[in-house]
Amino acid sequence: MSQILAEMKDLVLQSEVAEWFGDPSQCSDFSTPGALPAQGFADVSFVDDCAVAIHAEDLSQLQTIAQQVVSAMHVAARRRGLHLNFDAGKTEMLWHVQGRGSKQLKQQLMAAHQTITWTAHGVDFALRVVQTYKHLGTWLQSGGCLLKEIQTRAHGARSSWGSLTRQFFAKKYVSTPTKVKVFRALAVSRHMFNVHTWSTIKPADLDKWANSIRQPLCSLAKTATKGFPPRLFDVATLGGLIGLETPQDRLHAARLRYFSRLIRQCPGSLWSLICHTRHLPGTWGALLVDSFTWFCTFYGPGWKLAPDAPLDQWVLAVQTDFAWKGRVKSALRKSCRYRQAKAEYAVWQKAFDRSFHADTGLPVHTHETDDPRWQCDQCDKWFASKKALATHSQRVHGYRRLVRFFASGDTCPACCKIHHCRMRLCQHLTHSTACMEILQACFLPMADAEVEALDRLDDSVTAELKKQGWWRTKALLPACRAFGPLLPPANSDAARDLYARCVARSQPAGQAFMQLQGRMVASDPVEPASPSPCQQNAIGFVFQSEQGTLDGAGLFLRDGLPALTMRMNLRTLVFVHFFSGFRRRHDLHDILSHQILPDGLQIFALSVDMCLQKAAGDLASDASLAFWRNQVLCGRIFGAGGGPPCETFTSARLSEDGPRAVRSAADLTGLPYLSAREWRQVLIGTRLVQFILDILFLLARTGGCGFCEHPQFPVWCASKAPCSIWSFEATKKMRQLQCVSIVSFDQCVLHAELADAPMVGTCYVERTFPSAESHSVTDVLPEIFQRYAEEVFVACDQVQP
Repeated sequence: MSQILAEMKDLVLQSEVAEWFGDPSQCSDFSTPGALPAQGFADVSFVDDCAVAIHAEDLSQLQTIAQQVVSAMHVAARRRGLHLNFDAGKTEMLWHVQGRGSKQLKQQLMAAHQTITWTAHGVDFALRVVQTYKHLGTWLQSGGCLLKEIQTRAHGARSSWGSLTRQFFAKKYVSTPTKVKVFRALAVSRHMFNVHTWSTIKPADLDKWANSIRQPLCSLAKTATKGFPPRLFDVATLGGLIGLETPQDRLHAARLRYFSRLIRQCPGSLWSLICHTRHLPGTWGALLVDSFTWFCTFYGPGWKLAPDAPLDQWVLAVQTDFAWKGRVKSALRKSCRYRQAKAEYAVWQKAFDRSFHADTGLPVHTHETDDPRWQCDQCDKWFASKKALATHSQRVHGYRRLVRFFASGDTCPACCKIHHCRMRLCQHLTHSTACMEILQACFLPMADAEVEALDRLDDSVTAELKKQGWWRTKALLPACRAFGPLLPPANSDAARDLYARCVARSQPAGQAFMQLQGRMVASDPVEPASPSPCQQNAIGFVFQSEQGTLDGAGLFLRDGLPALTMRMNLRTLVFVHFFSGFRRRHDLHDILSHQILPDGLQIFALSVDMCLQKAAGDLASDASLAFWRNQVLCGRIFGAGGGPPCETFTSARLSEDGPRAVRSAADLTGLPYLSAREWRQVLIGTRLVQFILDILFLLARTGGCGFCEHPQFPVWCASKAPCSIWSFEATKKMRQLQCVSIVSFDQCVLHAELADAPMVGTCYVERTFPSAESHSVTDVLPEIFQRYAEEVFVACDQVQP
């Protein structure tokens, strides 16, 4: 085969129709790519699969080069006793022509039944021109379209998953990590095959490719969505819940690995093609820059080269880095941990919002917008756009577009052009208002039944186009003018006469195009109001915040029925101190245990921490949350509080001489480039904060009381975008409750003589429990907490040197 290709090359060069640019020698200078010839050809063959790439500036030259290449290939093969196979799927030509003369060339090719014919060396050649071609397992389409290849990758992944769904993936006794490993080996490998070589791809096509494995991910992640349907979450969230890398992350990693192999074995012609097309969006060179950005984001500050650095600098850095493959693998692992943290937080926030809005009665969307909305007059439903209203009317009320009632075939009677399919004719009438006006002036709309029958035929054509990887309006053949008379102009006597005769002999006209009945309702412009104190971050030096205004139909009142309900259902007077650490003198546990209430009752305090109960004190698990929620609902606990670990939130990480920051205002669940140890620390810290917020909200809705203490929002370094639990969406929502207040104070006001006394913020869930003598349990709690703070600071003063 190599001898045939070499002789073919010599014969084409002797004809002087094109230059050869397929030199297989490795590129020696990546900083200055070589120039490409104006008319050139190169073979990209593999074993016995011969393929020749051709480009030219003139369309006639392009066809001439293609004919010369096929003729030379035929001569070289005949001299060795071989014949070219011109059957379908064998020797074919896939081209993309554009510019001056492309329309005439396409029409000439259509008249020749998509075949180029010529005679050379006493042989009659007939080369078929196709729209799609499969080469080395990859589908190629004209114009650089990749829909067929996306369908193939998606079908391969779904078929490998579907064949084992009932036998393996549906078994409950198989753990999710085991299912993920099998899914990664069988389905993801097929889904990722050769994807890193794609070029001229649009972001929408990449999203379509990534969403093609959404159904398997929903099946694997349905146990981790806290009761929500998995279809409510995107692919990144579903993959993060089960510890699977997102398709986009795997694509970036595969492209970077391929880049390392490419620069070690890259021919100069291929590098020239990559460099000369980098400025075009969607090309492989442009996508490579996106992969550089992804790598710098997740690998972290350890990589000093910027994503927008010159390409030759990246080439030099990767060439001299023997650990490049490990760096890419590390970035992929960090991206997986990042998606996992984001996914867990998104599911938790969605569950918290569901409980909050259900108990408070607030609508899910409380922010008013100035965007207009569309209302359906037939069923009073609202939609965000006219297109959404039209889709609803088509599915529910039988609406069809007006152009369908005047498109009875593939030829436009107004301009006498053949569009080869009815869908293309409808597209033409949609954009050609002149043709549509002439048709409306000369004919009545077709009957509804006739239009419905034509639409069913169009559905079969659309299905065939979709199977081939095209949209339903794809123009596989160019529009051409037919011979025949044109319709008279609109508003002419001939048009009115033709319309009268059509009315006299036609059946009743269709009415389905009138089913789009709706109107746009523009909302009144609302000036953006400043956020209320309950919606802002807790600022510094505030001794008592304003209480919220939401009472939840009495459920979150500070006094009255909620407290009475708790008193009636309370079985034991137990207060739980979470994250308490070891018992100390004058700690909260000690103060509560020695506190005698006015009614003669005594509070039993429990300290919960891993240093005390080991595994039983692990509050980061779902089992622990379920256990303590059950204790609150059973009336065994009337209050709880604690200060979750703050080492990942502390503002000391923002100082120059402190440990590096692991969170930010944009990345509440952790920065993308953290190490494995830091990720575990951040993940546990996030889960513990979520635990205390869940418990406090449950106590608020059941009539209990509690507190959460944490470092105050660092307003002194707000320019560095710090992260604080007081800026969490759940915390801001809880501040709107009437029974919740925020207290922030500087420890110095309590006479603490510590050198660096931090400011503390505390969230209180306050309740007043009525008694026979009009005393209350929580009337004393603020005094207890005040005494607790003073005792702690006094104890600290005693141990000062």
